[in-house]
Amino acid sequence: MQRSTDPRDIVDDSPMTQLSGYQPAKDAPGASKSAEGVQEHVKDAVETAKGYGPDVVQKAKAQADAGLDTAAGGIESAASKLRERAGSDGVQAQAGAKVADTMERSADYLREHDSADIFDDVQRYVKAHPLQTAAGAVIGAFLLGRFLG
Repeated sequence: MQRSTDPRDIVDDSPMTQLSGYQPAKDAPGASKSAEGVQEHVKDAVETAKGYGPDVVQKAKAQADAGLDTAAGGIESAASKLRERAGSDGVQAQAGAKVADTMERSADYLREHDSADIFDDVQRYVKAHPLQTAAGAVIGAFLLGRFLG
């Protein structure tokens, strides 16, 4: 004689079970209706989430693009301050001017491209230069660790 190990097949005739009114799930009245109700509720929630999906993505994209404009403004401001502090003569002035020019080009790039374009450019760079990307990530993580630690 083989015994079932399925908990729903085990019938406990103990006084506690009888007092609690426990019934196995397969015999419980309305169990299938309850399961159908849960399935309906889950389907409704999924449909509602699908409806929100495009709106949430568009809002996130708009916020990212607005952040790009803010970052571009900050970079231009920093470039302007760098030009003022670097002066007009000497090696320091030349280096400051080159860095400021690069910063201004970066700000222009951020203003002219949206977040999707920038993401595509980053992907292309990573695929074209995997070793430089990995080295940059390691150096960046080291510096971040030094500053935060």
